[in-house]
Amino acid sequence: MHSIDMPPPDHTDLGSGGFGSVYLALDIKSNVNRALKKIKIKRTNNKSEQEIALDNIHRGQAEAQVMNDVYQILKEETDSSSSIIHTVQSFGSFINGTDFYIVMEYCEGGDLKHYIDNIKEVKNQNKDAKVSIENAWKIIRQIIPTLCILHDHGIIHSDLKPENILLTKDFQVKITDFGLAGKLLPGKDKMDFHGGTFNYYSPEIYSVILGERINKDILTIASDMWSCGIILFQLLMLRHPFISEEEMSQRLSSEEIGRRIKSLPPAELPLYYPKNMRDLIMRMLIKDPSQRITALEAKEILKAD
Repeated sequence: MHSIDMPPPDHTDLGSGGFGSVYLALDIKSNVNRALKKIKIKRTNNKSEQEIALDNIHRGQAEAQVMNDVYQILKEETDSSSSIIHTVQSFGSFINGTDFYIVMEYCEGGDLKHYIDNIKEVKNQNKDAKVSIENAWKIIRQIIPTLCILHDHGIIHSDLKPENILLTKDFQVKITDFGLAGKLLPGKDKMDFHGGTFNYYSPEIYSVILGERINKDILTIASDMWSCGIILFQLLMLRHPFISEEEMSQRLSSEEIGRRIKSLPPAELPLYYPKNMRDLIMRMLIKDPSQRITALEAKEILKAD
């Protein structure tokens, strides 16, 4: 039996995505706030809808299990001098009425998109507003080693974006939403592509979406690094490297986004940021996945700096 005080109808919405919404809730037993991810599982006599509901339950259970597995891997491999695990912890799951819930660690600092949007708002009043070099390094130095451990274990997140990078009140990074994550089979370096977010797809993924490649066996750890590069570019530049702010509000077609990502160079990063930081991010945005920097290589560069 779960110990969650279910959110009222006017609950605090922490975010939403393709597979569910996330709310703020209280764990009565521990008196600690939790994030509660809700996945709809409509109960019906319609066979087709029953299959969809069952699939949603399996999807939710799989995500909760992956989150727990990832957390345990990081706990075992993280430097003993640090007690911070940079992925969101899962505290189990349950079904309540027509919904499936995953109980997760709550991060008071919100997500990285919110952090970037706040800087944009300040920039409207002060054109010199930007993320500090210190805070940019703090975020980079938490994301990269975490991806390095995941990739070393053959785990690909598959949907990295600012909304899935959470921050604690102490400015600690927590990667979340492992709903599309997968694990490479032994001896394999690719797996099937099952979706994600258009603005963060790599060029090799767009080769499938645009029909240039039929085989979906295209997803690699390099795809995560591309998404990471987009995120970090946005952190510094406050915009997507291939889509202007004005165009972002116009909702470009996936075909146009794919064309740009596959054929155009990314915008330039501000010279305010150190060259080693800019170079690191640009190496994540190399179109050829075989030439793109790996998390391990990026981690070694961070060690040397």
